[in-house]
Amino acid sequence: MRKKAAILLLCLTWSLTGCNAAATEDPDLAEIIEKMEVTDTASGDGGAQDSASDAGETGTGISGYPSLEGKETAFTVKSFSDVFASIEQKENRLYYIGFPGCDWCQSMVAILNEAALEAGKEIWYVPLRDEQGNEVYEMEDRERFVEFAQEHLDTNDEGEPTLFSPYVFVLKDGEIIDSRVGTLEDHKLEEGMTAEQEQELLDIYKAMFQEVE
Repeated sequence: MRKKAAILLLCLTWSLTGCNAAATEDPDLAEIIEKMEVTDTASGDGGAQDSASDAGETGTGISGYPSLEGKETAFTVKSFSDVFASIEQKENRLYYIGFPGCDWCQSMVAILNEAALEAGKEIWYVPLRDEQGNEVYEMEDRERFVEFAQEHLDTNDEGEPTLFSPYVFVLKDGEIIDSRVGTLEDHKLEEGMTAEQEQELLDIYKAMFQEVE
């Protein structure tokens, strides 16, 4: 009986660590329950690792996102190390940071993919957790990224720059020139996106890809 109760508690815990209409980071359980958000999760603004088995391993393709199954995708799995390399080499790229357990990420990833395919561009995907919910990054790498991107991040309740997901950003000449946290201000996760909202978000992502030249 205790074992069943423990399993139910674990399931409830994971259901709470999805993303919230505001954003997800990675607090401890008490904070997750209080805020209904996970450090790693993003806001609806209104609103991971993939085939790689280690935090620093990269590869092509993406899994854990049902809306992309059986479709052509523009994603290549990367890591924070690749972000730092792009910064140092002053590359022009669009990055997406998120993870399969983030409901807000699930709601936008197919739209981001459509924008990339239409633009003929690639999405460099930095997963924060794998499909089992395990972190797949080194904390020091995350902290280094937050320090670099702090002017382009949302803040937590303490006013500190925090990496919420989904987080999409454009690097140009080694600097972040555009970024977006979450989806849309009026997007309610439980209601899904309307056709108008999907088009609005698609246009936003298309404009971001135009900056990757």
